[in-house]
Amino acid sequence: MKILSLKFKNINSLKGEHYIDFNSPEYADSALFLISGDTGSGKTTILDAISIALYGKTPRFNKISSTFNPLMSKGTGEMYSEVKFSEKGITYTSRWSQRRAKGNKDGNLQNIECFIYDEGIPLNRKKDEWEDKIIEITGLTYDKFTKAVILSQGKFSEFLSLDGNKKAEMLGDITGTKIYSDISKKVYERANSENNALNTLKARINDIHLFSQLEIKEKEERVSRLQNEVESVNNEIAQISDAIKYRERKEIL
Repeated sequence: MKILSLKFKNINSLKGEHYIDFNSPEYADSALFLISGDTGSGKTTILDAISIALYGKTPRFNKISSTFNPLMSKGTGEMYSEVKFSEKGITYTSRWSQRRAKGNKDGNLQNIECFIYDEGIPLNRKKDEWEDKIIEITGLTYDKFTKAVILSQGKFSEFLSLDGNKKAEMLGDITGTKIYSDISKKVYERANSENNALNTLKARINDIHLFSQLEIKEKEERVSRLQNEVESVNNEIAQISDAIKYRERKEIL
């Protein structure tokens, strides 16, 4: 998964609408960049916006609902976060939003709306479908996402402490190279199966006795003798059959 852009409104200390285009030269021309600023300037808010646009929660606030939303900027009546990302050559847009009644800063929180789009076409109708679709497309659960893509403070040590297999599996999901691991397993299984079949054929070949030229000649001579004997027996049968018919005619007369 590659995040292409982030657009959000009224999250934490960053009131109003904000947009970051990660395809712009400032980011695209650099393999690495740093989010920096004073305490409270909104560094973590950018990461929260990405997290909530994809999973509807953040490492700091694991449950946001129609009665609890500490992320919405104080004194505002609505918030949203929208992430555009690519996966296997396809561009998707995931959007999460919530507002207060009539957009009033003092209104009650309304139901959360979240959709994922493929070229503007929504791929879900319900929130549960949205969550499942995100995992299906990215291959990342929220737990994997927060352990390897967006690491909250103090969480990097948890990633480092994972055993080799789990760490490799997670990195495979993130980088999209897990498919090559799956292919490798299939190739190994196919090679193992074909090797077993080959060994079986070799064993059967070893059980086959190949005749020498002398043995072949003896067999051919025997076949020839047997064919002559068969021909002789057939002649005798024919003679006996003629004799029986002749006698039957004599008895009738």
